Amino acid sequence: MKRHRSTGPLPETHEAVMDATHRALCEYGYANLTMQRISDELGKSKSLLHYHYDGKEELLVSFLEHLLDEFDRTVSTEGHEGGEETLRFTVETLLPDADCHADFDTAMLEMGMQAPYNDDFRDQFRANDARLKDLLSRIVADGVERGEFEEIDPERAAEHLLILLDGARGRSVVLDTDAPNDVGREAIRDFVGRITVGGDGE
Repeated sequence: MKRHRSTGPLPETHEAVMDATHRALCEYGYANLTMQRISDELGKSKSLLHYHYDGKEELLVSFLEHLLDEFDRTVSTEGHEGGEETLRFTVETLLPDADCHADFDTAMLEMGMQAPYNDDFRDQFRANDARLKDLLSRIVADGVERGEFEEIDPERAAEHLLILLDGARGRSVVLDTDAPNDVGREAIRDFVGRITVGGDGE
């Protein structure tokens, strides 16, 4: 899969396309998403999208990468007191607010279900997962080094947290209720408490 220009669209165009893709996904979901509907949201000709992207799938791979870039830009682990607060803040940011992102989360789940059959989707989901796991691992490792967390395997702790997050979000979408997210928050708080020296688990 190759873009028509190796540099891709200009930054301002890229941001506008990503915003339009987000809105179209929320409105139509993955199954009913088309380049025409994205271009309608963008307010530009569909030819603009096809100039930079070979089709819907290539655009969505770029969108998945964009989501993680946005997360990296907007979520700072600085300014928090200690590893426990940093970890709680980071994983809470990864859980959706009640009733705010239901349509978008549904579309993302639909895309995730395509990953076993779509190499590009799978590769990008894997890349996103690896970056999130690395972030959480580094937070835990820093906390262990400072004596704030128990002597645990940071990568295993990160994997545990991601499984809790993915399970909560997936069940919330499938069951159309925020209850699994609430339970997920409780489970994550319990886990962070158990690994924190002098925390809830002691």
